[in-house]
Amino acid sequence: MLYKYEYVKDHSLSHLNKHLNYFFRKIRNVSQTAAFVTDRYFHSTIVEDINNSPVLKDKFETFFSSFKVLTQEKKTEFYQIVLKCQSIESFFEDVNFDCNQINNTTIKSIIGNNSLYDLTKYLFSTTLKAKRWGIQDHYLQIYNKMPAHKVCPFCGLGEMHQTFREDYDHLCPKKHYPLIAINLKNLAPMCGACNTKFKGEVDVFYENNVRRQFAYPYSTQLTINIDYNGSVIPETDINNSSGFWKINFLPNVSMNDTWLKVFQIEKRYKNDYLVPKFESWVNDFLDDLISYGINIDNYDDLKRELKNTAARIGQKRFIHSNIIKAPLFEYLASCENDIFYSSVLKMYTQKTNIA
Repeated sequence: MLYKYEYVKDHSLSHLNKHLNYFFRKIRNVSQTAAFVTDRYFHSTIVEDINNSPVLKDKFETFFSSFKVLTQEKKTEFYQIVLKCQSIESFFEDVNFDCNQINNTTIKSIIGNNSLYDLTKYLFSTTLKAKRWGIQDHYLQIYNKMPAHKVCPFCGLGEMHQTFREDYDHLCPKKHYPLIAINLKNLAPMCGACNTKFKGEVDVFYENNVRRQFAYPYSTQLTINIDYNGSVIPETDINNSSGFWKINFLPNVSMNDTWLKVFQIEKRYKNDYLVPKFESWVNDFLDDLISYGINIDNYDDLKRELKNTAARIGQKRFIHSNIIKAPLFEYLASCENDIFYSSVLKMYTQKTNIA
């Protein structure tokens, strides 16, 4: 992602997934006539939790009842999928791995129903978030190790909060990949906009059934450069007074392309920031020049200060929308648009006269 999270190792939150895998291991050769007995199939440290939760116990038993009547071949096939899912961090960037072999369609074809999805969905939505597993502490450990800017690494804009826990996103949606629904390797805090408004249940592994790469946030940082070459600055073209912003994201490689599409980055950057804020950003730029006593008398002076501003705010690219603003000011400094430069100098003169 735009920066890497530090993975929290050996946290109590990971124990629930270990308990689930323990259960799968214990039942992988279960007989078709076996009874569902919690003491027999679960680790002693979670038996009481299951017995005290009728809904959770029922979901485990429903899956168990469907699983036990399978042929041994089907049971083995399912357990092999369980084992494969323990190395999910390698799937994100390895396009040679066929993720269809671990998805819910494949699992349903083995089990014969949706009982596994129902179980893991409940484990995530209710059990995993129970105080007993320490999800708030887990979030704070990740938060405290974020860089000082504390913004969402998936968009570079959304503020991450300490006073409340941000959404935990399933990098691979539980709808498609239920076996990793409570695996911490598949869960990452994400700002609300990225999680609910844009990414949602998008399958990061596939677009139109074509395998793609996705940057794994616990190990990979994307290299992203933005420029605005090809844009038309508003009010500088008689045939297009509203202008046109073209945002170029470089380099044009697979992981960058997936990031752009999954989080709808170009649309967000343009429609939520660049278009509505451009005029105010230019005004703020001029106000800063005046407050610091910097004089601009000609185009060269203006281009110099636009470039200086780009360099200054680019050093703190994850605050105040600088990830968008820094390359914008770099573009404005080099666009050689005399109409724009003339209008900015006129605004500067008006502001200094008022001041």
